[in-house]
Amino acid sequence: MPRSRAGWVRSDGRYSRAVKLEQVRRAYSSVAELYIGLFGTSQQVHADDLALIGRQLAGRPGTVLDLGCGPGHITDYLRSLGVDATGIDMVPEFIAHAQAAHPGGRYQLGSMEALDVADHSTAGILAWGSLIHLPPQDLDGVLAEFRRAMAPAGRLVTSFFVGDEVAAFDHKVVTAYRWPVDEFSERLARAGFTEVERLQRPSEGPHRPHAAIAAIATEGLGRIRQASGGNRHEVLQEPPVARRAPRRSGPRRSTPGG
Repeated sequence: MPRSRAGWVRSDGRYSRAVKLEQVRRAYSSVAELYIGLFGTSQQVHADDLALIGRQLAGRPGTVLDLGCGPGHITDYLRSLGVDATGIDMVPEFIAHAQAAHPGGRYQLGSMEALDVADHSTAGILAWGSLIHLPPQDLDGVLAEFRRAMAPAGRLVTSFFVGDEVAAFDHKVVTAYRWPVDEFSERLARAGFTEVERLQRPSEGPHRPHAAIAAIATEGLGRIRQASGGNRHEVLQEPPVARRAPRRSGPRRSTPGG
């Protein structure tokens, strides 16, 4: 596979605009004030999305990591539901804003590529839109890091843009990627997550087609899909959880990024 200055690319050109996390960090730093003004409160998040996040992550004992927390508004929403949530982002301007706007919360610089947590120590991970700039060839490695951090039966909730094929597009901040929903779900399964709930919305005005998936940290278990109408909101029956003793090891250090 040929290599560009930005990273590994496919020979068919679909991933040819691949970006590195440092490029993403610089891009968001340059528009941080504008981004905070446009998206920096939970009132600016779709009610269906907040309901999904709360349904899947509230009431779970243990720490939940909000990776790519941005201005910290969803971390704060989780904390309002009683969740022991920590916001992590690679953009210093976002972390500074989150700490000032939500002084009772925990926010820190960090990388989703190398989480500063012990193996199997995290009850849940929220990656709300924070994987959209990740080149497709890098997704499996990041999901594997999520799985390393996740406790048995831990919950992952993530959202992304939807397309008929995996392809780059010109996001207003920096290159992002669309995914077919089933293909993204298969990537989750490959990393050891079983999908338990799905939410899809078509294009609404300036908003692109969007999907969110909740998945449980399990391995080798099938899925049962029950489809409903409307916005194609699908709930999957949760499989029985395989009980495994967590492997213990020391924490990994993180670097700014993610």
